[in-house]
Amino acid sequence: MLPVETSIECKDFISSHLRLAPDARLGFHSSEDVVKHSFFSNIDFGSLYTGFGPIYPQIVDSEGREVHCFSQLSEEEAAEVPRFDFVAEDPKDLTEDFINYNQLNVYM
Repeated sequence: MLPVETSIECKDFISSHLRLAPDARLGFHSSEDVVKHSFFSNIDFGSLYTGFGPIYPQIVDSEGREVHCFSQLSEEEAAEVPRFDFVAEDPKDLTEDFINYNQLNVYM
């Protein structure tokens, strides 16, 4: 049971991953189905590599000087950061690795 304040989108996202039949789970046919789920409606996936996070902790050293642990990249610098995008030529290729995996036999 999820907390009452859990959004409908979140509940749907979680339950769509917990279906017993693997082919009924969100993302079985395509990872694009996961990205397009309403739970992520306010996320711009195209800017994840170049955007900035919502929280920047203020970190100070033992003498009280501010320490910057996160680099601020220009758009040109961000474009040069290696990406680790992986797209299977055939999504069924990925299924082979998980064909016998489910919540019932994970510890067997």
